[in-house]
Amino acid sequence: MKSMDREVNELDFINIVSTIGVVFLHVNNCFWSFSSTERYWATANVIESVFYFAVPLFFMLCGVTLIDYRYKYSTRDYIKKRFIKVFIPYIFWSIIGIIWTHLIFSTNQGVFKISLKEFINLLLSGNGIRYFWFFIPLFMIYISIPFIAFLEQDKKLTVFKIYILFYIVMNAALPFFNNVFQLGLNLTQWRIPILEGFMVYPLLGYVINNIQLTKRFRHIIYFIGLFSLILIIFGTYYESIKINAINEIFKGYLNLPCILYSLSMFCFLREIFPKIKNNKMVYLFIKWLRPYTFSIFLIHFFFLDSIERFLSIDQRSIIYRLIGPFVVIILSVCFAYIIRLFKYGKFILPK
Repeated sequence: MKSMDREVNELDFINIVSTIGVVFLHVNNCFWSFSSTERYWATANVIESVFYFAVPLFFMLCGVTLIDYRYKYSTRDYIKKRFIKVFIPYIFWSIIGIIWTHLIFSTNQGVFKISLKEFINLLLSGNGIRYFWFFIPLFMIYISIPFIAFLEQDKKLTVFKIYILFYIVMNAALPFFNNVFQLGLNLTQWRIPILEGFMVYPLLGYVINNIQLTKRFRHIIYFIGLFSLILIIFGTYYESIKINAINEIFKGYLNLPCILYSLSMFCFLREIFPKIKNNKMVYLFIKWLRPYTFSIFLIHFFFLDSIERFLSIDQRSIIYRLIGPFVVIILSVCFAYIIRLFKYGKFILPK
């Protein structure tokens, strides 16, 4: 059954919200130009914080959709699918991004002045396009999944719950409280090596998707998530005002507030989806956008960069930062639709 024909589900909804969130973050790039006197930074901080869940949710979806891949296809097919669907488009658009930045719009008068070493470094570091950093941890997640996919099914949830608990305590909570309260503890040796990196998010997604949460427990998660969001917003604001520069003590995708906020958003979006899909307009929007979410990830940089280069738009304007994401998304979808009309279009902009 083709992607467009199957029923829309909560994972599609979460994926679309995540995609929209990513574009909002990038249109709201003025957040990284701190100002304690101009009003734009306060609203930029709110937008940045509210949509901070976007990348973690995408990683959580990887856990839901991929950890049990062995029940659908072999490990060889798993690797082949990841290579064709993700790695090839990543390489292609990274190269286009490097040409775009270092040749077409280079300050070197159209001369391509980067060495082979620099070129390879841009590809391997995820810096071919400034938003592609997340592909590197994504590839590491893809590599890690086969090792945990072989766990016996009845043991997966138990092992994952223990992993998540230890990660949150040792790798997230302790460093967070140590930094916030300036305890001065040397926690370097306390970090558990096997718990490093973004793998906590796929496991969180898998666990939440495979257990039944009571209404009371969901409300506790929502409260903790809301409190974490408030911490990110106001903590970042006041700590940044203190030093007259962006203070990231409350930020960081592997920091405690982000993990708890992202967890609550994942649960919340799953819970509200049954009500959302009853709205025909929303349902049709989800169904329309669903085949283009990954394409938006891949190409929205070019439209955003073009807007910033060629249009005299105040990028700090709240109107631009609220409407701009939808303009960029529509342009990305239209471009992807046209590219897919060509023979090999689906390989560089897959569904």
